[in-house]
Amino acid sequence: MTRLRVNVSPILLILGIVAIMLPSLSSVGVEPAMAESRASIIPSMPFLKSADQSVEVQKSVVGKQVVVWVVANNREPSDLKFAQIIEIRNSIGVTEYLAFQTGTLGANNKTEMGISWTPLYSDIYTLRTFAVSGLENPESLGPIAENSIEITA
Repeated sequence: MTRLRVNVSPILLILGIVAIMLPSLSSVGVEPAMAESRASIIPSMPFLKSADQSVEVQKSVVGKQVVVWVVANNREPSDLKFAQIIEIRNSIGVTEYLAFQTGTLGANNKTEMGISWTPLYSDIYTLRTFAVSGLENPESLGPIAENSIEITA
């Protein structure tokens, strides 16, 4: 019998657990807790851009690099430390890609962020994004935004 050993960083493990738990809580009518019961950071619907970020694309092909793009808006009158999570799920709900960006978002300001992704399979993927207060003891800072994208062979 061959054993497969996988090393996973604690941060990726926490992000994976958060990504798994959020949809299950929503499906039983429980929304993730918002920091101080308000939406502080509102993300745009995630979308794809070409690898050079020059144009938005509606669909792409297997093996071609694209950028998953999100705009996060801070609705608070003060700066907020945050981690923006970007998740890509296949058509059966399995997370195939997970990334994050941390930083401080200025009061009543916005930031744009993009992560490179090269799809390996043709499918209809769900791009999801949400903000949390940080990677340690994360609290939700706003709603989950999602969008579907088609990848063809």
